[in-house]
Amino acid sequence: MTIEAEKKIAQAQQTVEEQRARVSGAVGKLMLASIGAVALAQESLESLLKRMVERGEQLQEDARKRANAYRAKRQRGAAPGTRDVETALNVADLPSKADIVSLHDQIAALSAKVDHLSESKTKP
Repeated sequence: MTIEAEKKIAQAQQTVEEQRARVSGAVGKLMLASIGAVALAQESLESLLKRMVERGEQLQEDARKRANAYRAKRQRGAAPGTRDVETALNVADLPSKADIVSLHDQIAALSAKVDHLSESKTKP
């Protein structure tokens, strides 16, 4: 081999080594970037989840306050709109809640009587 060929081989080996180092560095950076992306995603998810929980707790507390206020208002007396609804139901000849409860109680009493009569007929 000539000196010139040896120089070209050495130069080619040096170029290969430089390219390998470049690719190796790029792969290393790519792995670190991937790990960083996963860590950022996890942190973002944890932060989002924390905010969602806090917001849910706020909404739950607001709903509880509204429900308590509504209950207190109902205990002080029927709201003015309630009388209007009852009037509209009467005009439309629709049963009120009290009517439905009364019918339910009557049905339960009749069912008990039927059961009692059935039992007495089956006994000799």
